[in-house]
Amino acid sequence: RCLNLTPMAGGASWQLHGPGGAVTVDLDCRLQANDVLASHVAAVAGFGIAATADFVAAQAIARGELVQVLPRWTFADAAIHAVHAAGLYVPARARAFIDHMAAVLAEYRAPD
Repeated sequence: RCLNLTPMAGGASWQLHGPGGAVTVDLDCRLQANDVLASHVAAVAGFGIAATADFVAAQAIARGELVQVLPRWTFADAAIHAVHAAGLYVPARARAFIDHMAAVLAEYRAPD
């Protein structure tokens, strides 16, 4: 059984990319959530297979609470946007946060 993150494109199916190309997998969803943490907690509790980012699951995998089941398969890249008020001036704290998050997330970028 799968745990579907509802904001993911495709609804009740996953588009996976692997060694043989792209495949669409229809899901038998045990749970649907609109929050990645809820999906993660449900996976750790044993409710099913969750699709999540490496940085979300890394600690649970290291502790043996989760196991990666399809290591050679990925989802399409997801975009993350930082939004702030229009205009040329961006407050220093907002700029610092954006720069920090860009650096942190760059560590999890898949190799080309």
